[in-house]
Amino acid sequence: RERERERERERERERGGSGGRLCIHWLFLKLLFFRMEERIDDRYLDKEEGFRVQSYKSLAPIFEERKIHLRLQFVTKARYPEMELGKKKSGRPTLEEMADTVFFSRASEATKKLYEKLATEAAKTLLPVISVNLKSLSVKKDDLSESMGSDVAEVSEGRVVIAYQKKFAKKYFSALSHLYHYYGLTTTRKYVEELRNGITIVSLALCRVACTNPKIPKEWDDNKRVHQFAEDARHLFSLPNSPFHIGMRTFTLNMSEVLYIDAGSFNESLYKLRAINS
Repeated sequence: RERERERERERERERGGSGGRLCIHWLFLKLLFFRMEERIDDRYLDKEEGFRVQSYKSLAPIFEERKIHLRLQFVTKARYPEMELGKKKSGRPTLEEMADTVFFSRASEATKKLYEKLATEAAKTLLPVISVNLKSLSVKKDDLSESMGSDVAEVSEGRVVIAYQKKFAKKYFSALSHLYHYYGLTTTRKYVEELRNGITIVSLALCRVACTNPKIPKEWDDNKRVHQFAEDARHLFSLPNSPFHIGMRTFTLNMSEVLYIDAGSFNESLYKLRAINS
């Protein structure tokens, strides 16, 4: 009976009825990591209800010999304030009216200002609105860099914030993971905030890892990798659920090649459909 109750509680959590989910996993098989994020998209972020995601990855490996990292992902149902949108004098919704109450009470003023600006711009366009900022930080020697000669090294952390209309992109959250891994990047922290007006904001704190992708030039620095990722994130928005993303995961296709192949596949299917109808 106890096992049956536990299975029922698990099914309730899967449906999001309990308000969220906690995901804990070891990062030694990337395929399992990608599948976990796809499940978060399917069961939470692509639903009509609003959810939040807070994801954290350990900087240092928890098992040094195998370079295994730990990632925690908290998924919770958004709690919006009980107020009408657009009640302020400006007539347009403010972040205080649109965002989860816990997020708004804890976020810094700079973050609130940035999120409100991006959300306002995203509501006016069908494309994602992206902000990129790089800063330098000190980390202990681990596998975040290809070569570090001392115990403490300076690496660049890029903060990429993406705002977009939720209804136009399914599985975009997990697709972004494929893309930044392609460029030899990882996220130490990432957050998703789904607002009341249908805007989703994704914030990624990106650091480099030892890049095994032969298509990425070795002379590319952190700044180039992060900005190239941000540029391709715009293209990815049009094909977040393409079956050809596996090409990026295996380093056989870049974003441009995925776009061309997907477009060619669509045209071929359209040609066959016209031939059948005729």
